Amino acid sequence: MEIELCKYSGCNLIGTFTNHKDRTNDKYCAKHFRFTRMIRAARGRNKYVPTFHELEVLLENLVNFQCPSCQKQMKFTVYESGMPDIVSLQHNRDGSISLICLSCNSRHQHYPNDSFYFRDKNMKRCSKCKTEKMLNQFHKSNNTVNILKLQTYCKDCIKIGRNLNKISNVA
Repeated sequence: MEIELCKYSGCNLIGTFTNHKDRTNDKYCAKHFRFTRMIRAARGRNKYVPTFHELEVLLENLVNFQCPSCQKQMKFTVYESGMPDIVSLQHNRDGSISLICLSCNSRHQHYPNDSFYFRDKNMKRCSKCKTEKMLNQFHKSNNTVNILKLQTYCKDCIKIGRNLNKISNVA
């Protein structure tokens, strides 16, 4: 069996990942495979589509391949660590792009403008009432995907929901 190198020009790593959706048997290393996924997702969402070179420059600017928002070590593949740690392309509302972990990328959408980057790390935004609250205002969660291990609704919103359920069950 012949060893194939990554399809990306100038990359000397072994190609182990195949883009089946492209209907080719081209093999990519983990990094360039992730880049192709980011590019395809941007194209599918009608967002700015960066080149491989632009993604390489963004990658070089990361310190120790850590998410600039939460400082968590990022990975290229799900197999290395799971989805929350995987590097993802963030299209900021000011038109710029950056590389951040998938967990931070998914939380970014709940904040107005790009205020996500300037939030207090001891605060969390409630998905229900849309307000910033201290972390101790959220119950713990067993959900392993959630980095903070906290519920998405604050204690007050959960309490209101329980009271509404009690009222509707009595009636």
